[in-house]
Amino acid sequence: MIRRITALLSAAIMAFGVLAAPVGEDNAQPFMTAAAEDNVRVEMTKGAGQVLPDGDYMIKSSLSYVTYITTDEKVYTEEDKHTPVHTSNLDLSWGVHSFRLTYLNNGYYSITQTGSNMCFDVPTSSNGVEDGKKVEFYMKGAVPSTNQQWSIEPTELGYRIRSRYCSKCMQIIKVWDALGGGSDIGLYPQDDRKDQAFTFIPYIPEGSDYDRLINFNEYNIRSAKEKVWVDAAGYPLFAEGTNIEAYTKNDDSFNIGVHISGYYDIIEKSSYDEYYKDYSHEKLKLGIDLGEYNKDFYQTQYDTSSEYAQGARNVELYENKDRYGDIKTEAQLWMPIKNSDGTYTFVNQANGYALTVEDNYNITARIRDGSVSQKWYIVPVKFTPGDVNDDGNVDMKDLTRLQQYLAEWEVYINENAADVTGDKKVDMKDLTRLQQYLAKWEVTLG
Repeated sequence: MIRRITALLSAAIMAFGVLAAPVGEDNAQPFMTAAAEDNVRVEMTKGAGQVLPDGDYMIKSSLSYVTYITTDEKVYTEEDKHTPVHTSNLDLSWGVHSFRLTYLNNGYYSITQTGSNMCFDVPTSSNGVEDGKKVEFYMKGAVPSTNQQWSIEPTELGYRIRSRYCSKCMQIIKVWDALGGGSDIGLYPQDDRKDQAFTFIPYIPEGSDYDRLINFNEYNIRSAKEKVWVDAAGYPLFAEGTNIEAYTKNDDSFNIGVHISGYYDIIEKSSYDEYYKDYSHEKLKLGIDLGEYNKDFYQTQYDTSSEYAQGARNVELYENKDRYGDIKTEAQLWMPIKNSDGTYTFVNQANGYALTVEDNYNITARIRDGSVSQKWYIVPVKFTPGDVNDDGNVDMKDLTRLQQYLAEWEVYINENAADVTGDKKVDMKDLTRLQQYLAKWEVTLG
């Protein structure tokens, strides 16, 4: 009887271990194949799940900020199958070089050239998938085969793109050819270098009907993780390379406006005003410091001398000009992507990194991961006192929203409008004043 109970417990523990395995980890199983003629395979890894939303993206290698996965300019057809996937140094305006991510609801994606039905595919043979096997384009099936399914796995250096079919990862075959203008993409066992790291940059075609939810205006930007605000550090604010930091008060504001590419300028407000007073001064825009890209291409991590964690990039103010050569102003442009909770994630056009609050002092840019550290509230500076939810009215909805906020619910408020007492705080005094106002007491807001 004791043996029977012990066996049952062991079986239960083994079953729980399988069920409790974290989604997205490389819980690798031994790779097994039957006879080659049977073409039977057992997948080695589980997919990482949906780490990026469906959509069109430019896919950039982490080797350099000008190396992208590309295709030829034509749209591929069935006759063009087996065309190798390769890299090129190109301008972000080349719309034909974007790819559509489609999540398959099983932990994996298909990656298709935008505007065609040709997708990334793992060629098969009786010899299996040897190291260096080139990734090719092939017509996507109605249900993509495992050869056409890819796990996208976040790392500190970028995203790892892993084949479901063979568990090997996409990698630049010839690094120096890639940097010089072209290299095919091959499949290799996982390593932790930049030649297997890629970032995904949302692609917005020029002239598209992109939903511009943010009108050109003056805003404060507050973190959803910590009650801190984006702030330009120190004085003078016009200095080139001024650090962007987190601050406990909304002392600094920014003009956010749509750029021609569909991405947005984020311009420090005082420099924006100064620009129109004195045209000899350039506007200062939020940008990522890309200087570390000049380091060794084969380094396994970013600069460890930085006070920030691995993978973080500095965010600073830069003049509105082409200061990075080929990169031009992409490092200063951001895509504010609206989340379902009313927050925004700011994604940079140069490398797909997201604006991230590290703590109550440091703001950086990191690989986009969907965490609360990368979610921001955009609070209009121009407001109606008492219009807490920014719907244009002052009513009971605002009172309810303020109550929820003070109870520490994760809700959006315009903190400028909520400060109805004018004491630069949002607290119970503001709730009481708003209640009195809505009850027709002789009180004023703001």
